[in-house]
Amino acid sequence: MSVSFRCQGLRTGPYPRLIPEYWARIRQAHGIIRGALGQAVRWELLTRNVGRDVVPPTHRSPDILLPTAEQVAHALALTDDFDPGFGVFLRVCAATGARRSELAGLRWPSVNFEARTVRVERAVVAVHGQGAIEKSTKNHSKRTVALDPITIDALAGHRARMEQRAVAAGTVLADNAYVFSFAADGAVPVFPDSFSHRWHTVRKRAGLNWVRLHDLRHFQATMLLQAGVPVKNVSARIGHRDAATTLNVYAQFLEETDEASATIIGELLDRGRKKRNP
Repeated sequence: MSVSFRCQGLRTGPYPRLIPEYWARIRQAHGIIRGALGQAVRWELLTRNVGRDVVPPTHRSPDILLPTAEQVAHALALTDDFDPGFGVFLRVCAATGARRSELAGLRWPSVNFEARTVRVERAVVAVHGQGAIEKSTKNHSKRTVALDPITIDALAGHRARMEQRAVAAGTVLADNAYVFSFAADGAVPVFPDSFSHRWHTVRKRAGLNWVRLHDLRHFQATMLLQAGVPVKNVSARIGHRDAATTLNVYAQFLEETDEASATIIGELLDRGRKKRNP
């Protein structure tokens, strides 16, 4: 049996300037090809894994540009006026830092109104030929996230509207219904891309064309870090595998927090010096 491969455009040196969103795709493709060739070597179909000689492109993540708290509040208020259901989604997104796929997979039994928490334990993804399917979260982990009173009240109002919609359609809200669903009984999840499409409309109306839906997740993390919340707590809240990931992603904001820390410790030391030498 003979196996042949024809590779075009592979480089072992520096790559040309690439559009940022393609970097991850190229690295993923490289990993799959290298893994397949490695298996072929183990099966003795090939004598060498040429994929190991190809260096995938690397890049430094661009600085995160975020909306202010006032801009986010404006977008939420604007959405409440013309699309209340999506307004609740945006509120929960900004208040929890959850990924859009995780909110697409959120079901009502995971919302604890008394404890004011949501349990993030699954995600919904679009699979070609299969539609929207449930899977585990990105890091295959589960987490409980606390909510503020206004957000939990918004969810309560959202559930009441969903129950009214179900009755008007001659059905009832399913016991295990999705929190965000276009179906009258809430039994069918929303495609994650649908959230992004609806966000495009909101951001245009709010004058925030440069803000992505995913930036609301960044907004949650950076606001907490700048407020002095420990990195480990922020990491657990937004669902990072460990605190090191949070440190890498939000290094620029931690630097700003560190500058504030230096000012605080300097003032304390200066105060102590003045007390000693009045």
